[in-house]
Amino acid sequence: AIAKKCRELKLTPIQFSAWGFTPGMNDTKNRDMIVPEITASCETAERLGTELLCVVAGNDIPGKTNKEMHAVVIEHLKMAGEVAAKYNKTLMLEAMNGRVDHKGHCLYTTADTAAIIKAVDNPHVKILHDLYHRQIAEGDLHGHITEHFKDIVYYQLADHPGRHEPGTGEINYTAVFKHLEKLGYRGWIGLECTPKGDPIEAARAVARADQW
Repeated sequence: AIAKKCRELKLTPIQFSAWGFTPGMNDTKNRDMIVPEITASCETAERLGTELLCVVAGNDIPGKTNKEMHAVVIEHLKMAGEVAAKYNKTLMLEAMNGRVDHKGHCLYTTADTAAIIKAVDNPHVKILHDLYHRQIAEGDLHGHITEHFKDIVYYQLADHPGRHEPGTGEINYTAVFKHLEKLGYRGWIGLECTPKGDPIEAARAVARADQW
């Protein structure tokens, strides 16, 4: 039904989540689920015309260190990446923030995310860089974007605090957009934010942030 409506409206979904917080990609108990679940997501993406699929590492497992959990994520993403390659899709690993929204998650930093991507070593496995999470977890948005630019294929935005549209918090999105333009980014930017008030005005605020 979604595919039919998108065709009628001439819209293309840019990305959707292929693997959520639970069951975790960091848990060996879920190994047998990786290939069938990612295959099903890729098949859905084919019907929708979607090229990008988000995956997350998973919540903490009692008794396991981050290093141990990340090793399992790498192993599972290698399996998932092979599936994505067959369908010519790109899986995007997203790090969270633990201070406000996702306490007890196992992946919080850009550096750890990039290390996982490097270990997987598959051009069909890259980074989804959520600027809201990055601001809360580590700041230095320009620095992290520059350092890991080649591995980031998609950005999401929301201002902080509040997770609302640009202009309602502390992030200078005009400066961020200028930086992305300067680096040569020409991909999509998603809005994972809740309008603070009128949705139309929130959309206008996004447009204003991209004017200079």
